[in-house]
Amino acid sequence: MQQRKKLPILIKKDGTPFSSVEIRDATRELDALTVEQRMAFRNSNAKAIAEHPATKMLIVSGPGTGKSYLFLDRIRSWLGAQPDQTILVTSFVRKLVADLQSDVVNKLTTEQASQVTVWTLHKLARSIVERNHGHLHRQFLPHLKIIIGFWQGVVWEDVLLFHPKINGSTYKWREFEKQFHDDSYSNEEEWSALRDTYLDLTHFYNAVSFADLIVLAREALEEDETLDRNGLFIVDEYQDFNQAEERLLMQLTKVASRILLVGDDDQVLYEKLKSGKAALIRKLYTDSAIVNALLPFCGRSSFHIVKTAQAFISQNRDANSIEKIYLPLGGAADAARVEVIGCATPATAVDYIQKFLEEHKSEVEQRKAALEAGTEKDAFVLILTPAREMKFMKPHDQSLRQLAEQYKRPTGALSEDYYRVLTYYSLARYPEGYSLYERSSSTKV
Repeated sequence: MQQRKKLPILIKKDGTPFSSVEIRDATRELDALTVEQRMAFRNSNAKAIAEHPATKMLIVSGPGTGKSYLFLDRIRSWLGAQPDQTILVTSFVRKLVADLQSDVVNKLTTEQASQVTVWTLHKLARSIVERNHGHLHRQFLPHLKIIIGFWQGVVWEDVLLFHPKINGSTYKWREFEKQFHDDSYSNEEEWSALRDTYLDLTHFYNAVSFADLIVLAREALEEDETLDRNGLFIVDEYQDFNQAEERLLMQLTKVASRILLVGDDDQVLYEKLKSGKAALIRKLYTDSAIVNALLPFCGRSSFHIVKTAQAFISQNRDANSIEKIYLPLGGAADAARVEVIGCATPATAVDYIQKFLEEHKSEVEQRKAALEAGTEKDAFVLILTPAREMKFMKPHDQSLRQLAEQYKRPTGALSEDYYRVLTYYSLARYPEGYSLYERSSSTKV
């Protein structure tokens, strides 16, 4: 029997992007592997990436491809080589940070965990601003507050009251906030006047918005680089960062000895909410000073789910997106297939779900027990409709909630997938305002 040639590890040491031919050939070879061979390759590929000595590395990683395990291995490798260093792990999403913090505490030694800080970028920014009391040109008192939710509208109304000749329906908070997100400010006389008034009010309130906080932290670091002393950095979900956040990260990592960046430009969620830009991670991918790597296998979802996602992504791929490999870790045998159920009315959708729960009661109970034990992550039903009206399920949404309520867990964190679906829903329902995720989860940094 002819021996299979050894598959190449998915690392481009010269910093060049993977070519279309390399992606195609690697996809074909990896897709032909048995489940055992896929697991073996996933482990060897992740180990090589975690232990690679690159000063700067970008990992392009789809959902469920084992980032958390790789982070822990990377931390162990770094601290083994540089035991006197400290590591900052950061992301935009609070749920991801909470999961990573739990992994650090439970899966690293006490000594290793003491050298690792896992924070959202906003929490880090607030810490910097608090310790420096802002900076020389914008000073604040201790216990800086954050302008969020309803307060944003109140503050903006206050700003506009100082400028009765400026039309508030034209000059809106969202457009003003976007200037902070982009770290680029309009020279138009009206915007300049509004911005000056806003800055005066933030001093009066001793409070800033989340978007302003990021810029303020970067300016404070430029004034005093000792405000951050970490030498090693892991930055997750890079595709969700905006221009201002990237500039803060660049200032943070200016003298870093090692940087690991992770993301997937096909997963940008916050383009409308906070000007997240896929172009930022795509630019990093073409930077020859950064070593590129890929995690190809999804172990979170079943064979057919991953294959369906892969086909959908390939059919709707942005011409500028990073070419990547996204394959199932498991095999097709006994894997649950993707089911699309056509329901003509909201009532029939509820009836179908009720019937499904009744017919699969034992399996659902087993799943619930696994969720409570922490061995499985949250499942959800995604209901799609061609209806333009977002309240398609009303007045039947209460019936749907009652069906789900009996399987609600009293405790336990929700998965990353849950928050992604919630954010998609929020952006659709509240295109002009903060998403449900921001309203419910970001009231504290």
